[in-house]
Amino acid sequence: MVNDSDGSEYPTRAVFVEIVEPERIVWTEPGSGVTTTSTFRDVGGMRTELKIRQANAPEGYHSAEARAGFATSLDRFAAYLEKLGGSR
Repeated sequence: MVNDSDGSEYPTRAVFVEIVEPERIVWTEPGSGVTTTSTFRDVGGMRTELKIRQANAPEGYHSAEARAGFATSLDRFAAYLEKLGGSR
């Protein structure tokens, strides 16, 4: 993650635990023990529902700042997909 305002970098190391194409991606962050599960569901009309669940998340992950950072990452991912010709 990179902070747009000051360029600060927040590297993350993750290990993929499970990939079930096109339904689910699960990864674990060895440093923190957090496991993230992302599930995708086709809701029609070129749209996909994304649900993200995290297990073993430390308290800091629940802050407004952390949620905003995660949302920004998802916005960037959506913009990337649009460049590829996809849709939100």
